[in-house]
Amino acid sequence: MSQYDDNPRCPYCGHIERDPWDHDWGSSECITTYCGECDREYVLTAHRSVTYSTMPGDDPATLDAFPIVEGAECPVCGGHVHETEAGERWCHKRHLVGVVAPKEIKR
Repeated sequence: MSQYDDNPRCPYCGHIERDPWDHDWGSSECITTYCGECDREYVLTAHRSVTYSTMPGDDPATLDAFPIVEGAECPVCGGHVHETEAGERWCHKRHLVGVVAPKEIKR
């Protein structure tokens, strides 16, 4: 029986492991480990997801085509923040400041 959770759950006793990255994963997605509660051996698999983000061009001036977010400041450099049509918020130094959920975007 497989179960997908944010933290590993022992398939025998249901114990939830809090520090899965303490294991020696090496380059593997799958390891054999022991439950910290019932001490039974089980196979632990890490499932990973990748997301991507894009923005226009290499020239910071291209951000000028997008509106400045009033009252927003880059937490890294303190610069002003622009919001792209996709709802991504960037500063001129290419720091991704955040992403606005589509329902929050006002155009």
